[in-house]
Amino acid sequence: MKTVLVDWNLIPYAEAWQRQTEWFDTLVRAKAQGEAYENRIIMCEHPHVYTLGRSGKENNMLLNDDQLKAIQATLFHIDRG
Repeated sequence: MKTVLVDWNLIPYAEAWQRQTEWFDTLVRAKAQGEAYENRIIMCEHPHVYTLGRSGKENNMLLNDDQLKAIQATLFHIDRG
């Protein structure tokens, strides 16, 4: 089994999340079919972002949309905890 270091540098959170999800699905398929696969260590940085998981509520945020824009930050809903 091979491990590869991948550097995505500065990348929007949504794009990194999409790429990671696609890679994970590919990895699961390969393992299930007994095919060769490589592990990846992914390094990246995102512009300012706040994430809310499935149990998170927007009213838990201490900043409103205007305040997020003022600091050039985004709010991203994710499907984790």
